[in-house]
Order: sequence, then structure tokens, then C-alpha cells
Amino acid sequence: MVDDRGLLKKEISGDDLHPNAAGYAVMATVAEKAIQVAMAEKESK
Repeated sequence: MVDDRGLLKKEISGDDLHPNAAGYAVMATVAEKAIQVAMAEKESK
């Protein structure tokens, strides 16, 4: 998601810092997976 300077890539941010709709779409996929893992861990306890 970041460029060689550590800033968000141009295609997912208009200002190098805040995500645009494409950036949020990428983040949603990552967040959903993390939530599923956390919920599975909670259920196994």
C-alpha cells in the first residue's frame, strides 16, 4: 500500500496520507480477514 517513501501510493490516496475509495477497499479486505481470525480465536477459548 505504500511507496518507497513510506507514503500511500498515488492510486489509493489523493494526498499521500489519507486513503481514497480504492484505499479503503484494500483496507476492508485486510480488516475483514483480521476480524475473522480474531473471532475464530475467541470462539476457540
